[in-house]
Amino acid sequence: MPAHTTVFAQKKAGHQSLGRAAAIIRIVTGIAYATSASFKIRAGHNGFTETMNWMINERWIDETFSFYRPFLDAIVLPNAELFSFLVTWGEAAVGVGLILGIFTRFTAAFALFISLNIVMASGVLPGAPQADWAFVIAGLTILITRAGRTWGIDKILLARFGHKPWW
Repeated sequence: MPAHTTVFAQKKAGHQSLGRAAAIIRIVTGIAYATSASFKIRAGHNGFTETMNWMINERWIDETFSFYRPFLDAIVLPNAELFSFLVTWGEAAVGVGLILGIFTRFTAAFALFISLNIVMASGVLPGAPQADWAFVIAGLTILITRAGRTWGIDKILLARFGHKPWW
């Protein structure tokens, strides 16, 4: 067997292993988002609105990044019902999208947006023992890899619609 065939087979096996690892991160992250959304849905719309208000006004009051606090005070809190709805159903959409591996890069970008907003609101610094930064890292990993092409609907869409940058 020619040497270049062996190198190609090793390279392909390496890509498959990375694809599987990224898919596992994608699915586990999706389950976490779906679980978080399900708790909010079960609490009811008003239940999460109250929780969100409590977190912003009581729990994170001194920790929120100073540049982000005016946004919370002027935009989020006066529109708490809208934001609780958006967070709940945004997390649900991210959970389903990541679990199924559909529109994975778009879904990962949205997950990253949600996670970064939570990090800024909670004031958690990088390296702190919090899950929030783990979700930022997972979102970045899913965004820059081909996580939806392994065990995901994106693989089917790719075969149907070709190689486009968003797949």
